[in-house]
Amino acid sequence: MNRLGARPRAAATVFARVAFRYLEAKGKAKGLSLMPEFEKAVEKLETGDNGPILAFAEHVVSVIREQSGKDSTAGLSVQKVNAINRLGRAAQMLSRVYWDTVKAHPGLLASTVRDVKEWRKAIRTLEIASTLDDEGLEIKRGPFTVVPIPGLTKAEMEGALEALDAAAAKLQAKCPKVLYGKVFFSKHIQKGTSARYSPDQDALALNVLAKKRFDDVFTIIHELGHRHEYKFLSKAGKTKYWDLSTRKVYERIHFDAKLREQMADEVVQLAKLKALGKVLPAPSENLVWWLKSPHPHQEGDVRTLTSRYLEGALDEKDLHAAITGTRDDSVLTDKVLHGPLHVTPYGGTKPGENYADGFAHFILGIDMPAELAAILADELK
Repeated sequence: MNRLGARPRAAATVFARVAFRYLEAKGKAKGLSLMPEFEKAVEKLETGDNGPILAFAEHVVSVIREQSGKDSTAGLSVQKVNAINRLGRAAQMLSRVYWDTVKAHPGLLASTVRDVKEWRKAIRTLEIASTLDDEGLEIKRGPFTVVPIPGLTKAEMEGALEALDAAAAKLQAKCPKVLYGKVFFSKHIQKGTSARYSPDQDALALNVLAKKRFDDVFTIIHELGHRHEYKFLSKAGKTKYWDLSTRKVYERIHFDAKLREQMADEVVQLAKLKALGKVLPAPSENLVWWLKSPHPHQEGDVRTLTSRYLEGALDEKDLHAAITGTRDDSVLTDKVLHGPLHVTPYGGTKPGENYADGFAHFILGIDMPAELAAILADELK
């Protein structure tokens, strides 16, 4: 909300305390019922009485602050969590600014009422969040604690429970450490999404419509892959995986003793042809990169050594030995071996998603880039 609101007077503060206790008592077991009080406060606001809406705003801020310390919001979609946060900011603003400004500008009252009415949907979402925090609804299911939305029957949850069991069975063999914590069975995840991991609460939300089918089981494992990333992935493993997920990999030529011998043979052959005045063939690709090596050769620059040979200052044996040298060298070429490695097209959107998809592929034994699989094998051993 970007309009001016009001600072509550003493009477409004007393009203807030009374309302808070009433709503708190009313919301114990079944979640808060905020909407009736909100509608009454809006009616009063339309007449210019700001006391009830200021008290309501103060209460909303208190409720949101209380909810932020709990993991129940893991059962909501990102959009719904953001809506609650926006509601909190709007309510906070309304309770902080002076109402005298509205009195001085009568036209501002109508716009303030209009903005406040837009709170309805977010208030309903806040009510939903409060119903997800009733510990009496918790059900033990293997390594998890399932927290269903109030009112769900066992029959309605059966398919999602089977999907959760199937994912847990796959994970048990390769990564049992991610099998713990609360799983919120919800109807409020984004449409078409069967599961979502919340790193802030370290909790999993599972759509009650999920079934024991490949896509849903894969998604549950994918989301628990995010848990592994946030809670267990080593710094070194993350650096390697992210580098492979985002960077091109170029060819590197390692000039060991054998390859240096070959380079010396080629340089000597070219020098002999030049001494005879022959047309020189193009040097090999390896020799081109050898000549570009950033490290100086022990006995001097290759071109300088060749000139000394042509002047008679070096014989063929000395030239060969000087070019061969005694130290290995490594040169990075401009040849791209492969671009960033993505397990799936979706994995190409973000390194974290690439990790979660890779985690799911590794757990399920599905083909994936060998370099990424090697990192996961090391991390999950």
